[in-house]
Amino acid sequence: MLTAILAIKLGIELQRKTKDANFVEKLTGMVDKLINKLRVCFTKVGEHRYRNARRALNDYLMTAFAMFHLKDPSLLFFQNNFDTRRANLEHLYGIETIYSDTAIREAIDGIAPEDIKHGFGELFEELEQTGVLAHYKVLGGYYCCAVDGTQHYCSGSTSCPHCLEKTTSGK
Repeated sequence: MLTAILAIKLGIELQRKTKDANFVEKLTGMVDKLINKLRVCFTKVGEHRYRNARRALNDYLMTAFAMFHLKDPSLLFFQNNFDTRRANLEHLYGIETIYSDTAIREAIDGIAPEDIKHGFGELFEELEQTGVLAHYKVLGGYYCCAVDGTQHYCSGSTSCPHCLEKTTSGK
């Protein structure tokens, strides 16, 4: 999911910095396209919940993505502001209803990173084909991207082999 957020953020950042009107117009439409591609990728994630699950798994994933994409400080903040953002959340993210934090956690905690990783290649290809990433190539073709997200969300009970472990004195 972090890769998708980065891809969309790269486009928005470049949109702000460039003065080329055609490029800006291309990026504006591309953000919607990337979010739609992400939604399609989320529909391909294998179902791990009970057979009688009432809500589609991709609805929970899009809700979690929207919260991160909008840089909300917490799920509670996202939930409290849902009514004022309803039209935008429905149009851009396809979110029609808000779920409880327990429901979201139960739905997405069982997803292995490998199950959502496949879609990020598609998003990356889209950004490469449109030329957005060319501005970030350094040192013979490598991409430069600063990432900081380790302090925002953590769990003392839920983890996977890919999680960063943070140790503090006294624990």
